[in-house]
Amino acid sequence: VERVPGMAGQLYRVYVRIPGSPALSNDEKVGLFNKALKECIEPFEKELTNRGTPFLFGERAGMSDYMVWPFFERLLMLPYLVPELKDKLVLPGTLTQVNKWIQAMWETESVKKYAYPPERMARLHKIYMENFEYDRAIAESA
Repeated sequence: VERVPGMAGQLYRVYVRIPGSPALSNDEKVGLFNKALKECIEPFEKELTNRGTPFLFGERAGMSDYMVWPFFERLLMLPYLVPELKDKLVLPGTLTQVNKWIQAMWETESVKKYAYPPERMARLHKIYMENFEYDRAIAESA
């Protein structure tokens, strides 16, 4: 996690500012997403490639994988939050290790049990950003 400095802040800005900033043009939104890809996701791809294992922890998911997962879970909601940019706000197929990691994370028991599919995460995020009441957003997004 520490090998990608600023990952948390950078990705947080992406999934808050892209859907929530009407002042940003579509080109600016795509630019913000692409900047996050270059500065956060591509280094994560390299880290996974260098490790040569399905997870950061090794052959199974560990604490570092679960610490990073929520940021990816939220990135996956962007095409549902900004449907007019759905083809531009997706992780490219060239990030093969990241995409394999995401699929492997979806198969872990913890993620199966607690993660939300991107469609629901988008609904939850939208409701939350309107009133900042997390419990209400959870209930209404179901």
